[in-house]
Amino acid sequence: MAKKDLNFLCSAPIAHRGLHGLGVPENSLAAFGAAVAHGYIIELDVHLLSDGEIAVFHDDNLDRMCDALVEIESLTKPSISKYRLANTREHIPLLKDVLSLIDGAVPLIIELKGAGVGSKFVDALWGVLEDYCGEYALKSFNPLIVHNLRRRFRSAPVASCSRARCLAIYLD
Repeated sequence: MAKKDLNFLCSAPIAHRGLHGLGVPENSLAAFGAAVAHGYIIELDVHLLSDGEIAVFHDDNLDRMCDALVEIESLTKPSISKYRLANTREHIPLLKDVLSLIDGAVPLIIELKGAGVGSKFVDALWGVLEDYCGEYALKSFNPLIVHNLRRRFRSAPVASCSRARCLAIYLD
């Protein structure tokens, strides 16, 4: 449940890419579970896969986290399951699986990554978040994605970011 009041974003520390480290990889179900256990707000990154599913992953490719020279957006739901994060048992999760795990327990800050600039990414995100009951805010470095987010998610806080900082949070 997105809402215009931003106070929920200041209610607890923010676990950037989940609470990770010491064998728990970033943007993993284990990292998100640890953040929920501590009551932390979770910031996570999402990419649109080639089959229209939304994966939770920071980088454009799998090199750093999975030791594979593969672009994340070229993959599909079945193909991401074979990659392991940072040589652990953790795999690249889908956003819907992360939402199921969190189940509204803590607020989310969702950053849309990647090259997808059309409404397809935003429409896919809407399909996943439409019935989600937890609090969330959305952000992107891509101004076209931000524009599409503002049109689709009218009640959600949407931030337009630069590499240095968020430039504006749109609440109208």
